[in-house]
Amino acid sequence: MTVPLIALKQASAPGISDWTWDLKPGELHVLAMDRGERWATVSDLLLGRRPPLGGAIEWPALEARRAAHRPADHIEHVPFASQSRAFSTGDYFLGQRYHAGWADEGPRVGEFIGTADGFLLDALELRPLLNRSLISLSSGQMRRARLARALGYNPLAVILEDPLAGMDASRRTRAAELLAQLCAGGLAAVVLVARHEDFSGPAMRLTLSGDRFIHGHSLEHAGAPAKTPGAQTAESVAEPVLEFNKVGVRYGAHFIVRDFSWTIRRGDRWHLAGGNGAGKSTLLALAWGDHPQVFGNDIRLFGRRRGEGQTLWEAREPITWHAPEVHAHFHEHLSVRQTITTGVTGSFTPPPPERVDRLRLEALIDHFALMEMADKPYRQQPAPIQRMALVGRALFKQADLILLDEPHQGLAPDDRRRVNSWLEKDLRPHQALVFATHEAADRPAWLNRSLNLDEISA
Repeated sequence: MTVPLIALKQASAPGISDWTWDLKPGELHVLAMDRGERWATVSDLLLGRRPPLGGAIEWPALEARRAAHRPADHIEHVPFASQSRAFSTGDYFLGQRYHAGWADEGPRVGEFIGTADGFLLDALELRPLLNRSLISLSSGQMRRARLARALGYNPLAVILEDPLAGMDASRRTRAAELLAQLCAGGLAAVVLVARHEDFSGPAMRLTLSGDRFIHGHSLEHAGAPAKTPGAQTAESVAEPVLEFNKVGVRYGAHFIVRDFSWTIRRGDRWHLAGGNGAGKSTLLALAWGDHPQVFGNDIRLFGRRRGEGQTLWEAREPITWHAPEVHAHFHEHLSVRQTITTGVTGSFTPPPPERVDRLRLEALIDHFALMEMADKPYRQQPAPIQRMALVGRALFKQADLILLDEPHQGLAPDDRRRVNSWLEKDLRPHQALVFATHEAADRPAWLNRSLNLDEISA
């Protein structure tokens, strides 16, 4: 009989009751917990950092091997947030990855992943990135680097929190297959997700229902997603709000986009698709003015070319923007409620009271199910709650142009539906929206334009 690495018997912790479960070498377990509030609780419990409130937890395989030190010394943990002693995005400014020179600061990918062997580098497609600075990586690329770093230590087990977030569909599949292959070779793995769809493939699955884990799950398949054509499907005569005219963005000899033209008009609701590195985030950063190459291109907002007679903040006044990297950089000592109000300014500073629409603020907080924690410190909330607050931050201001880069990333199914339904009810005919996502099945059904960057040759 295989000796378990971890064994729980009727264990309880905040939000979890009567949990009897074990993890053996070679097993892959996927645990789905709505909103992820209990991800940290489960991780700390399994790592021996938090004693159970009741019941018992043991590490039989470690004890049989007389393994020294704590269980955490033999189990690699990759939390959802990317902050660590080895690298913290908080040490750099938002948008730094787009700036030549500054984007080269900090540790390189090769230094960060350390002992990861060639097999991991190839499986996670990291060889081309080894000499890149970590700050220059996209969110999906950073996930792959963090996964390689953890696996490179050859641990007995790994605990991974939403490890595929930010990856495009093909890389999500390959990363899940890699983990299954390593588990077949003896690794034990626990994957924590908000919904089972966030980690595909064969695995032993548990779902937290109420405060108890139950076996099995049900996938919420939305059917085959509609094909996203490479250009808008119907011509509009409404006023243009954002225009890219033969835009080119390159780093050295490598073009991200070349000779690219695109017009977004009032009333447009765009789905922007494309794999990692296709240029989705780059285009939205150009529109927001967070990319230095905006000034070397013909990019127009409401008919005015960027850089002509307007300050950055004047140009941003009718726009709002959200991207995964906002979460990595937002560390303000604010309440959840105050965090949402910073969307009015577009900065990390709350606006003066007279600029806050109190009725709208309360309606958004209630719709996003954030009322219970609205006046609690943002920094003390679990990552999915922080993510929800930051999406709310982008939607609080009724902007003429709304730019959402992977707004569903890290959110539970109910929260994804809350975001979609708020947009559907709140958007006015004069507003334009760009909704960029890898996960086509999650995009709102009412989007009326599509652009797939994978179908545009650079």
